[in-house]
Amino acid sequence: MAKYYPETLFHDLILENVVKFGIRQALVHDNQVITFEEIPQLVSKLVYKLLELGISQGDTILVCLPNSIWYPLLFLSCAKIGAVLSGISHESTAGEIKYSLKQSGAKLVFTNEKVSKENYWALSENSVEVLPDSVKTYIDRITGHEDFRPENLDIDSILLAPFSSGTTGAPKCCLLTHRNFLAATYSLKKFLFDQLLAQSSMKTLAFLPFHHASGFWALLICLLEGCTTYIMSEFHPIVMMDLIEKYEIDTINIVPPIANIFLKMGILQGRCPSLRTILCGSSGLQKDRCKRLLSIFPQVTHFIQGYGMTELVVLSCVTPFDDNFEHLGSCGHILPGFETKLFEHPTGETELWLKSDAIMKAYKNGTPNLDEDDWLHTGDIVTEKGGFFYVVDRMKDLIKLNGYQVSPTEIENVILTLPKVAEVAVVGIEDELCGQLPKAYIVLEKNADELLFLKHLEHTMKEKLSAVKQLRGGVSIIKEMPKSSSGKIQKNRLMYY
Repeated sequence: MAKYYPETLFHDLILENVVKFGIRQALVHDNQVITFEEIPQLVSKLVYKLLELGISQGDTILVCLPNSIWYPLLFLSCAKIGAVLSGISHESTAGEIKYSLKQSGAKLVFTNEKVSKENYWALSENSVEVLPDSVKTYIDRITGHEDFRPENLDIDSILLAPFSSGTTGAPKCCLLTHRNFLAATYSLKKFLFDQLLAQSSMKTLAFLPFHHASGFWALLICLLEGCTTYIMSEFHPIVMMDLIEKYEIDTINIVPPIANIFLKMGILQGRCPSLRTILCGSSGLQKDRCKRLLSIFPQVTHFIQGYGMTELVVLSCVTPFDDNFEHLGSCGHILPGFETKLFEHPTGETELWLKSDAIMKAYKNGTPNLDEDDWLHTGDIVTEKGGFFYVVDRMKDLIKLNGYQVSPTEIENVILTLPKVAEVAVVGIEDELCGQLPKAYIVLEKNADELLFLKHLEHTMKEKLSAVKQLRGGVSIIKEMPKSSSGKIQKNRLMYY
């Protein structure tokens, strides 16, 4: 496959570009503002600090912070000396922190005072640097600066070590290279972002977690292209809309759980008049829910959905910029630089296989990510119509019942058509006679009549689904879904509900 990306270090591209954008605001967080032209000097001083802390090429740094200006500056500083950045949620438990430290092999942890005090025992065996909220207060105290450049650093060197979502098991530490980032970025630029940015105000709001690959990539593309990023440490829908209106932001990146929050809130018409483009990824959003979301924000002219995973940096499929809402519910076309294979399993499911320079080769623990022919087996069942892909379900999530393969997504989509349903997850529970039985966990909207809903559910299930797809494993009404920090429902934790 012909190369469609430059063969240079990814962080060098960013640091070369930021100088071109001068005094334009790059990163805004509360009352802190960093301009593009300030970034190289701040990074140079942080490189000096990292070397002073004993960090060298190949070392891993673990960041345990809420979204802040610290993330991109630490990333660029680590990259300049050939160190690798990894990140976890600042809300991680002590056990999760210990697990992440072991999996990543981190030599140093950057965190804040609150996390450090609350998780003292989990961090006691590691070097910890406690950072203040104010970036410039800390960096101004650094006495030197360093333009260190390590030897033997190339585009196949490791750049970032994010953790996978952990929706079906324990999170795995991924190893993403400069090549992976270059391939993913230039593929998306060619297919979508060059066109999107040409018609945008070059301002966006960042509330998806930076420790997750997709949220972090969105931050980096803004630095690369000269967009101003307004950072939210914590997501709150009303605060988010207030900030969109305050800064007249026209483009945001969301995930389906955030869309579901908007649908649950309901009365939002008239908010965010500047909003024109919504990008939605991470997991699928049903066509009916897409339409309901667009009815809340009728000013939106572009609704772009995508499909991806941490192991390939960000996305492999995305809907075109000028789709005009014709393929709502689809994750779009395959991106340039990706090859696909639709592999049909003996049980009849069609799994999506991918090949690209954007895809990592192995996890930190040595487990390979590709087969012997360099194909990534995504584990996702898909259909394809006219070049547009639709994700049907996860192979691992299929419910095996008396020899049948039952799709939980099909059942979930039926339940989501009912009024008063905020969220739903269907899983297979073990059964001695049948193997597994479908069980639904449902979050209802506020003030819903539970008994009336259950009667309506029973009637709808019998009307729309065959006997093998009935909820013979039961129905549990719960207050909230267990989710990863990136917003994905963690079905493996529902057994404890």
